Amino acid sequence: MECREELDLSKAELARRVGVTRATVSMWESGQIESLKDDNLLQLADLLNVSPRWLNSGRGPKRAPQGGTPSYQVREPDAPASYTFVARVQGAMLSAGAGRVTWEHEEIDSSHAFRRDWMKRKGLSVRDCRIVGVQGDSMAPYLQNGDVVLVNMGDRAIKSGEVYAIAVDDELRVKRLVKRADGGLEVRSDNPSPQYPLEVIDAEKIDRLNVIGRVVWRGG
Repeated sequence: MECREELDLSKAELARRVGVTRATVSMWESGQIESLKDDNLLQLADLLNVSPRWLNSGRGPKRAPQGGTPSYQVREPDAPASYTFVARVQGAMLSAGAGRVTWEHEEIDSSHAFRRDWMKRKGLSVRDCRIVGVQGDSMAPYLQNGDVVLVNMGDRAIKSGEVYAIAVDDELRVKRLVKRADGGLEVRSDNPSPQYPLEVIDAEKIDRLNVIGRVVWRGG
């Protein structure tokens, strides 16, 4: 909060610049979120002109060394050697099948960079990963409206109870999938509201479902 106020930034403006909600900024400042995710940490540290380590843990020097290379540039297309950008997709999914997925709009927009060593530990390839935005609250509280998810398109084998980006009749969704004993599949929303009823896809209609990839990370 002190650093934000030094720059005369409101919570709303900081949230807009980092790409999160105002509520997320409030939780950062109140300590409800104790550790920032890598991409948010780097953007926030660069914006506030402080050391990422100090911002995340309170340890080490507050300011980054003068004259050094910034750890993250929000509007630059190049990431530091230890980080890699993941393409973000938007709009409708145009086609899917035979291992091929295309989108209405896909680009590296410099909004999400991930540590290469983290990607390696997770067995993730940048080539197979995409950032997808979440709309609506059907997956709340796990996912909120406006969140983004990292989808591994190289992992399409359904593990019961995991969250996946899917297309049902070419409609893109992010849902929790649960296998049924009869060979069918339950498409679940985490939000218990009656407006999000359980959807069951019978075994003989399973071809309606195209699993795009498993959700491996989520962020505000």
